Amino acid sequence: MKKIIPLLLILFGVGIAWGQRCLSETILKEKMENDPEVAARRIAIEANRQIPTLDSEITSREVVTIQVVVHVVYFLPIENISDAQIQSQIDVLNEDFRLQNANANIVTLPEFASKMADMEIEFQLADTDPDGQPTNGITRTHTLIPNIALKLLGNLRLICYTELGGQDAWCPDRYLNIWVGKFPVGFAGDTSFPGQDEPEEDGVRIDPYHFGRTGIALAPFNLGRTLTHEIGHYFDLQHTWGNCITDDGIEDTPWQKSPYSGCPSGWNYYSCDSRDMYVNYMDYTDDACMAMFTLEQKQRLMATLNGPRSGLLTPTNCGTVSTVEAENWFKGSLFPNPTNDQLFVELPFRNDSTYELEFFDMQGKHLGEKFNLDSGIHELDITMLGSGVYFVKITQGKHYMYKKVVVQ
Repeated sequence: MKKIIPLLLILFGVGIAWGQRCLSETILKEKMENDPEVAARRIAIEANRQIPTLDSEITSREVVTIQVVVHVVYFLPIENISDAQIQSQIDVLNEDFRLQNANANIVTLPEFASKMADMEIEFQLADTDPDGQPTNGITRTHTLIPNIALKLLGNLRLICYTELGGQDAWCPDRYLNIWVGKFPVGFAGDTSFPGQDEPEEDGVRIDPYHFGRTGIALAPFNLGRTLTHEIGHYFDLQHTWGNCITDDGIEDTPWQKSPYSGCPSGWNYYSCDSRDMYVNYMDYTDDACMAMFTLEQKQRLMATLNGPRSGLLTPTNCGTVSTVEAENWFKGSLFPNPTNDQLFVELPFRNDSTYELEFFDMQGKHLGEKFNLDSGIHELDITMLGSGVYFVKITQGKHYMYKKVVVQ
């Protein structure tokens, strides 16, 4: 049994402010401290990283194209963003990662100009789904769960599971999975670092109001750079600051005390005895003032792409990724759904026919007693539940899965 990390408490404990627009490193730190398996994977990745040299292999190489699937998971109709807004985000990524962004030579200080890197990675919406069928690379799911991007059940991110009100990932070793779903005000996105999450949750999650540069995107994070920043984390790039104590491990990004916000301009921005590279995509400046990755950030990214993210280089038909319970062992049903005060549960006969049922609310809080039931059809009194969305955990032996129930 994996250790459950109370991430909601962790996240809201840091305070809701635009200084926390990216949650990626906060989540990674807590997972490594609380889950030895995550810590072991991350240590192994770092130990085995093969950093290429700064020669023609890095500075001029064949451009790599990454297949992207965007899972739009919306509570309100306005959050069901348009195809045009999604395509605008893909365009931003291709400009930023190819050093074709219009502001590169406008906001970047001259002393950093020689460090700007064409990352030689491009992104395109997938045209073939995991089963080999044509697709536009976009899925759309209506959810009954507000702010689903930060909702957890135990240690499961709801947005990443169809059964829990979100959308299952497409083979995460072959596609870059991006979930677009609402975050609470003050948060914009989070990312799975390599080795951090189980395959079902490996990818990027972004708020729809900070995705792309058209549609409902809101200033000052309305030019698509939130996703540029988060994909940097996806390829194992870290924030560029560390209170002059820790560093991002990149030689050509200067040591920096703290993140910048807004749009700084001019030369008089120093910390840690050096000028700060506040235009780097891995800082926190407004979208209009983000402009560059460095050559040595490119080295680290390429090491990640040739290492733990190497599956992205050879996309193939791979079947669907496993979901909450890999075996799909449960053949029963819960009905009616939606319901009011009674719920019928059909439990099929298996060799070990005793089942355990538990109810949880959307915050992951356990509700009421456990039901221990044999195979057959059972009528459960759920009058203790008010109107809302709940999850039933069905366990038999070592097998378990969650089912969503709506009470009206």
